Amino acid sequence: MIAGAVEATVAGDILMQMIALGQVPTLSQAGQVVRHAFALSQSEPGDRAGWDQGYACLLAVMQPTG
Repeated sequence: MIAGAVEATVAGDILMQMIALGQVPTLSQAGQVVRHAFALSQSEPGDRAGWDQGYACLLAVMQPTG
């Protein structure tokens, strides 16, 4: 999985304000600002056994009774 900035909500808000004030002319250029300002991170799934077990428990709890 590839993810962007942890601060994406804040960055988006600031960029929208900059567009509104005319400091960044277009949404496309705002995207370029983000691409240059924040590094992407990549993560790979690890051991799923614990997650699969938890999901199975969740499904069991959510089963309708009756």
